[in-house]
Amino acid sequence: MTVRRVRRSYAAVASAFVVALLVSACSADGPEATAGDSQGAEQFAQAVSQARAEAVDADASEDQLAQLEDAARDGRVSTEAEREALRRTVACLGDAGYKAEILEDVVDGGWKWLHLTSESDSNGGVVIDKCLQREAYWLDYLYQTQPAAVEMKNRYLKKQLPIVVACLGREGVDVPADEDISVTLGRALTLSQSAPGAVNCLDEAAINGF
Repeated sequence: MTVRRVRRSYAAVASAFVVALLVSACSADGPEATAGDSQGAEQFAQAVSQARAEAVDADASEDQLAQLEDAARDGRVSTEAEREALRRTVACLGDAGYKAEILEDVVDGGWKWLHLTSESDSNGGVVIDKCLQREAYWLDYLYQTQPAAVEMKNRYLKKQLPIVVACLGREGVDVPADEDISVTLGRALTLSQSAPGAVNCLDEAAINGF
């Protein structure tokens, strides 16, 4: 068996509420309140409703469905709820004969990302996806894209942007002063993928994804 980190795709939950940076919190307890923006709260409520409908159709566990109901009521997903869902996923994998554990990486200037690492074999990916879908998939998506997480993500990206711009400048890439941040980060990503060993301005700015 090999050990792999589990990274999830959220294509099943459509574009009701989408962010690109898969990070979740800037404290040990995670985002415990929604952002003040009412539009963000409304979008999150819509995302919860859609996520729960998809989870029901996919025969998600009663525990995950109950947590989605809590998210609808509270307008947020707590870090402890996220941990609980991932603990159930670990238990599910254990029942299938795979060892797994929860990792809590502190990334991007103090943000915390909860994910799994698991032993895997030729059938492991299928088992992991099945356990995630049953116990954590939709809750995990909401945890990472709730308004508080988005607000903190945006704040961090703005703080790190000058590092990216300076790095791009050294590499001969001019960045207009009024350029949208997503375009600038896209420039940095394109540069990093332009050739083996190319300069990675996102790494230099401690941005793990966007």
